[in-house]
Amino acid sequence: PPRPPGQLVWCQTDNAAQQQLAAQLSGAMAAQANTDITFLITGPTPIAEPAGRDYGAVIHQPTPPDLRGAAHTFLQHWRPNLVLWFSDKLLPALIVETKSTGIAIYLLVQKRGKPTLSPNNTTWMPGLTKVLLAQFDAVYAEDNATAAALRLAGVLLPKIDIAGPFTPDPPLLDCNNHERTDMAQAIGPRPVWLAVGASLSEISALIIAHKHASRAAHRLLLLLAPASPQAAPAIVDMLRKAGLEVACRSEGDTLGETTEIYLTDAAGELGLWYRLSPVTFMGGTLTGAGGRDPYEPAALGSAILTGPQTQPHKDNYRVLSQAGACRMVYSGEDLGRALETLLAPDKAALMAHAAWDITSQGAAALNQLAATCARRLEGTPPK
Repeated sequence: PPRPPGQLVWCQTDNAAQQQLAAQLSGAMAAQANTDITFLITGPTPIAEPAGRDYGAVIHQPTPPDLRGAAHTFLQHWRPNLVLWFSDKLLPALIVETKSTGIAIYLLVQKRGKPTLSPNNTTWMPGLTKVLLAQFDAVYAEDNATAAALRLAGVLLPKIDIAGPFTPDPPLLDCNNHERTDMAQAIGPRPVWLAVGASLSEISALIIAHKHASRAAHRLLLLLAPASPQAAPAIVDMLRKAGLEVACRSEGDTLGETTEIYLTDAAGELGLWYRLSPVTFMGGTLTGAGGRDPYEPAALGSAILTGPQTQPHKDNYRVLSQAGACRMVYSGEDLGRALETLLAPDKAALMAHAAWDITSQGAAALNQLAATCARRLEGTPPK
């Protein structure tokens, strides 16, 4: 596509989480800048941008080949005013060619350790990583450990800025406040947990976990949001055959005193259930291919339990786990034991606070970076 007029920021990414972060940075800069800014995001096939978020102008393109001729052609066409390198892989031709044009290039390091050479490049040249790191005008590290690793890799101390965790900030899912009040009254003082995006193949594990935790938590209630509303009849059948009392929201069933499982299969209500539950199990992570973004419940004050299948949100789970906001389980029995522990209010509150803290820190770091980039662009004439 043609280069749009005005300022253009090029972001090189490796994965969906980095693309989401770049798109959110676009929105933050659009709100702060006094001129039109387009974000060019290069990397793998773009993900769908979440609803409820105000992004700026974004163009997705594949990463150009790491060859000097291709890099020159790419830069001549797009003429970026600023480059943000989210990628963990250093691409020598693209980086050196960018630097030779005089364009400012910033490196964002989002995990402990140091960037590495792309597998497409050999390491025959001694010190190549150090040479490439020297091309960046500024390096933004997630924490002190990351900064120390970058210093050992050869980055000069004045270039390093500890910016905090660059974590995507999901939109807060809405809920109807009248519904929230009514449901809170219906639940009353009962202990409650939520399983969101659960697949049919995970229902047996949820049954085991719920029965185990119920022995320690009297009148325990499970709010069960299936991955597919079409699976609701089969799920209800499995639950009832297991001897559990089930109410189905889409059928108009009432949540009663003796209801053990409340099937929350109506669309567009996840914001309600996240707010009502102190503990959320992320469905699709035990036997599926990964589920929803864990930052959704984290931003709304819910402690998080997950299975081992954390793609496509692996980076988000890593950050939450390191902060003590997320715990991994591997079976129904394991989930039941974790629930038994977390249903103690003080335990869940500690994890939930850690989760909320991560999302708020991520938003602060993102806004600070947006302000830094906007200031840099103010002194750069549009192409």
